[in-house]
Amino acid sequence: MSVPPRTDFWQVGLVPAPISTFVNPQALVQQRDAIIWLPDPGPWRYLADPFALQRGDATHVFVEAFDYRTKHAVIEHHELGPRFEWQKKSVVLSQPFHLSYPFLVEAYDETFMIPESQRAGEIALYRAKRFPDRWERETALLPNVADGLKAAGKTDTGYDRMIEMKVSFDNDPARALDDTRHWAALALTPEEKVSVHSPVEMERLAAELPVERAASRWIVSSDPDEHIEKIRPYIELGFNHLVFHAPGPDQDRFLRLYAAQVLPKLRQRFG
Repeated sequence: MSVPPRTDFWQVGLVPAPISTFVNPQALVQQRDAIIWLPDPGPWRYLADPFALQRGDATHVFVEAFDYRTKHAVIEHHELGPRFEWQKKSVVLSQPFHLSYPFLVEAYDETFMIPESQRAGEIALYRAKRFPDRWERETALLPNVADGLKAAGKTDTGYDRMIEMKVSFDNDPARALDDTRHWAALALTPEEKVSVHSPVEMERLAAELPVERAASRWIVSSDPDEHIEKIRPYIELGFNHLVFHAPGPDQDRFLRLYAAQVLPKLRQRFG
């Protein structure tokens, strides 16, 4: 690659103000000169998806560090001092697959991270063996929820396992398929949308997709039994709170059809 990609390069900054500032555009503008920016990540790279924790006088910021040359990101740590002066950085989590969105959790006197790792085909939990720079993969989350509750001395009562099910259902198969065009952007690959920052451009790219690709992110059928069969694996994984999301603009029509033809059979089979 010899020519920089024609796109914006994201950057991460800290705003020394309450979170309520972000709902007031004028107040946020007034903070513009006070933003504390992390250092320039260098050519071909950007930083995104920051999550921060404070430990003593230090602020620890974890970010996705993306490199356009490899189309791959690692999780980077930046440490700031008591006045938010930048101190140092290091790569703290790297895998053969893309990582982003380093969601942090503090529980049981330990620190955990759940980064986005869709390309690995799993949602994994990492534990800080030595905060902030040494992380170990503990487990894939979903198959081990029951074991985790047991180890924590808790029961399953009151713990929902919720998932959003993307479904397109209509008695007219062509309409069920065509309705997915309204959410076709979901089918764009990371490479196709990583450099897109305009909703107009995103809409244009989505509109160019064939309907088969638009439908690839949905359970699409006019057969209630086919819907149930495709939902079954998620119930068997332990999900007990299903939220159904339909793509078409006539939501009332979808709710009536799904409630009458699919949900009764789903409840009859799985309770």
